[in-house]
Amino acid sequence: MAFIFWGLVAFVGLIIWGWTLSAFLTSRLSKSRTLRWLGAAPFLLCSLIGGFFAIAMASTFIASDNPKTIFAQEFGFAPPSDVKNLNSSYYWFGDSGLIYLKFQAAPATIKRITGKKFALLNTSQTAQEKSGFPINFSSDIPAWWNPQPASGLQIWKGPNSDSFSTETTRLYYDKKTRWAHYSFEGGD
Repeated sequence: MAFIFWGLVAFVGLIIWGWTLSAFLTSRLSKSRTLRWLGAAPFLLCSLIGGFFAIAMASTFIASDNPKTIFAQEFGFAPPSDVKNLNSSYYWFGDSGLIYLKFQAAPATIKRITGKKFALLNTSQTAQEKSGFPINFSSDIPAWWNPQPASGLQIWKGPNSDSFSTETTRLYYDKKTRWAHYSFEGGD
């Protein structure tokens, strides 16, 4: 849904850019120096804004295609050799950000990830979190991101990055299967 919205924004931006281009080209035919500047200014401004938008969207798409990059960005180190079956979903633009990771890892890697920044939820908090399964923080959750309530499931609450006014960070880890599910959702 977010891609449709930003696609429409890009389409409208292209229409406005085309209009400013035609105004710029028309102004070049004029002998008046003022009209030339009035034609050039909107075209240059629109081109700069469009270029910034294109770079921002391209970086989002490039980052979302590389799970190892997302893992390193979120946890501060590259995935060690015990991390297997790594999947990621990444969307970050404007006033919202969504990151989902799913992977298998040894308990030592989970300990390294959680360190001092994550807090293991106690039994009553874990029961409360499990009662909300299946988790549905957002409509943009990938189909493969599906932590299952199990007796060995540990739920860690992660730190807020202060990038957004509302943030939720969770790491679900099943000791038996060694599957980890990480989510970050932020919005203003």
